[in-house]
Amino acid sequence: DVLALAALTHDDNPLHVDEAAAKEGPFGQRVAHGDLILSLAGGLAGKIEDFVKAKPMKREIVKWQFRKPVFFGEVIYVDVTVKELKAMRDGIGKATFQLKVCKRPDVVVSVGSVVAFVPTQPLAKAQ
Repeated sequence: DVLALAALTHDDNPLHVDEAAAKEGPFGQRVAHGDLILSLAGGLAGKIEDFVKAKPMKREIVKWQFRKPVFFGEVIYVDVTVKELKAMRDGIGKATFQLKVCKRPDVVVSVGSVVAFVPTQPLAKAQ
């Protein structure tokens, strides 16, 4: 995944793609791109029941922090918490979620807030 992302985005920083150079770097080994972790977090969050039930029509990343590196082969998981639900207008609501990405329960690698705009009532069916 890391090497494919590096090729796709042209982010070939040695910390991601060069094992020998990464050994001399600050982490002592290659690390996953932050963008990869953020993308995986969004994909994993999209499988969580409360998030799926919300049927988001649009999502926005409000704030995101990368706290720790993720090394090749490490497994991550995402914890999603609903922080706020707010009715707006025209049957649209705003749901604010906090996402916490961990590689073990006690190791948080990144955190952020995502706003999703969701229907507050069932959408009208096409006739």
